[in-house]
Amino acid sequence: RSHLGDCFPFSSSAGQHARDSRRIKRPTRFVDEHSSLCKKVGKMNQSKAATEALEALKDPLKALDYLGIDSMKQLVLSQNGNPPLIRLLDARELLYYFAEGGGIRRRQYMERLHPEVFCSQEFVEKLLADFAIDLEQKDRGLSREHPVREQFYQFPGIVALSYARIGADADLPDPDGPDPEGEQVKMLLPVLEWYMSERANLIMRVGKQNGKGRIVVKPQDAPCDPSFGMFIDFMSMHQPPFETGEQEAFGAALSNIGLLYGHRRTALWKIVDTPTADWLRQYSQRGWCLLEKALADLLSMQHLSLDVSKFHKRESHNFFRGCTSSSAFGSAAGARKSTEELAAQADQKSVYSFGKTLPFPTLSVMTREAGGPPVDEEVFAEMAKKLQFSQARDLEVCCGIYARAARQVLREHITELDYEELQWDALDWEHLGLTLRRCERLQSLTIKNMQLQGHAEAVFGALEKGALPALVKLDLNENEQFGEAGCVALAGAAQRGALPALKELELYRCEVTGALFEALNARALPALSKVDLTWNATFGDAGCVALAGAVERGAMPALAEVALCDCGVTREGLRALRLPEDTDLGHGEGVTWVSLAGLRQALAWEWVGRQLEPVHSGLFGSSSQTRRADADADAATGNRERDKLGKGGAVEEEETLLGRLHAAVFGSAEPEVRPSVPRGGRVRV
Repeated sequence: RSHLGDCFPFSSSAGQHARDSRRIKRPTRFVDEHSSLCKKVGKMNQSKAATEALEALKDPLKALDYLGIDSMKQLVLSQNGNPPLIRLLDARELLYYFAEGGGIRRRQYMERLHPEVFCSQEFVEKLLADFAIDLEQKDRGLSREHPVREQFYQFPGIVALSYARIGADADLPDPDGPDPEGEQVKMLLPVLEWYMSERANLIMRVGKQNGKGRIVVKPQDAPCDPSFGMFIDFMSMHQPPFETGEQEAFGAALSNIGLLYGHRRTALWKIVDTPTADWLRQYSQRGWCLLEKALADLLSMQHLSLDVSKFHKRESHNFFRGCTSSSAFGSAAGARKSTEELAAQADQKSVYSFGKTLPFPTLSVMTREAGGPPVDEEVFAEMAKKLQFSQARDLEVCCGIYARAARQVLREHITELDYEELQWDALDWEHLGLTLRRCERLQSLTIKNMQLQGHAEAVFGALEKGALPALVKLDLNENEQFGEAGCVALAGAAQRGALPALKELELYRCEVTGALFEALNARALPALSKVDLTWNATFGDAGCVALAGAVERGAMPALAEVALCDCGVTREGLRALRLPEDTDLGHGEGVTWVSLAGLRQALAWEWVGRQLEPVHSGLFGSSSQTRRADADADAATGNRERDKLGKGGAVEEEETLLGRLHAAVFGSAEPEVRPSVPRGGRVRV
């Protein structure tokens, strides 16, 4: 992998890429002698670089800021007159360079012969200023439909590339770089121009008015440029052989590389379909590729993790009718297009397909199989041991980098995880369940339309007492066939003491049954206040009975509202919930909330009635029901022989029992209202 064991080019003009028209063809004997020398020098530099990185990781470094821009500034901007540890590439100039035949070359070579490819200090500062605007959106109260917010959520200004090295001597220094034939560069070309087009399209919406005549985006909030900063490790970091000061800079950059891949607002481009027949060179078999993907999965949003090797498949979907053809992207002329020209070839907005609105259809194709769940450091170490590394010490370096990031992110930074329409296997679900136990500050978890059925036990079965202590919202909508097995797994986690702060539970179209509530005992979900059960025909009246029973047992003491639209509830279910028979449960789209105040009031009075049974028995020698029947009979016959009841010892016993009852309910033995026994014998409190 390029970080430690990678190649470096020959320093003369003869070392330029084979496709470069200026390249001078070298004799075979010269190439062989040069490669032999590179191997000897490169191995020495690799060992020194690995040692430097390990020592940097062992030092007590300041915690990285994965949510802000302070740490990012230290990496990508010049400090005290020194070159930046990591140099970002200008996407517009990089597109032109690649289209003209350039390849992925070491940083020192690019600085010497193609310095225009790198972002200027001023441009990097503008990109970081855009980051700051994005991070302030929540404080400014802007919605996610705000175009500036869309721009940063969907197309941020800093992108990191993850790819596997290929070639005959991919693990050894080589003048032609980690992609000697340029196959992976060909995959990048159209994506670079498409990404700029989408950013330009959002910029062109600045100053436009919405339907209410209000300007949606103010000029001062506009992104700085359609171009963006690109991080390609081999071109952005110093590579061996090092000159004075370069090895120390490389070690510092490598130890903090997790920030480029794992920051909340950076995008990750992966070339998963590696263009090589060598199985051990495939993306899925390389240890450094695992590190880069795992770092992005820790904190980044799912739509910021793209498999760019799927770009060519976009036109196989019918919702690309009318969109710009893939063949139109990736030329040198595209790098010189204006913002207006780039915006004109962006994806159509609000493309309707399969019952859903897809605002960025190309993006949806590349993210469907790209993102995965976060994993903790122990799981990562076990996975990394099974993969290929260029050097023996690379495994230790990778595990050190990931452990440092995972400990900080999982315990301190993760407050929201949002997954929708991703294709995961059983191992991914198992990893998610293990990782959730570490997420102490997670407040919102969304697993929507993810085919969760069959994997609910792997996710919720791993949650023990106290797990997810800060989780407020759990969204499992549209996981059809979640069913009874999923309900039992979720209820089991709550029964073990997990989810103590959960307030909102959304189970729209999940085939929920009453099993979700049947197993819940007292205070299993003490903070739960709203449950959305819309479109669960399997719930029915039996589910309503189970829900009422859970409320009566005190399993959900804070539950105030439920949504039961299209749940197959009849009059019997309404009676179980103490709801009027004409209650409107809603229909069609939208959520109709039904209050459970009537159920709680009825259950409270029933409980009070049960507690008053000893009072009636002590006063009258019979139950309250029997006493009421006797009183009615007495009133009908005019019998008044019991009018003198309630005097003397009977009243004293009544007051003692009511004092005990009041102490149990209100914590005080002093009733607010004194009891009396009027004519007819009925006790009033």
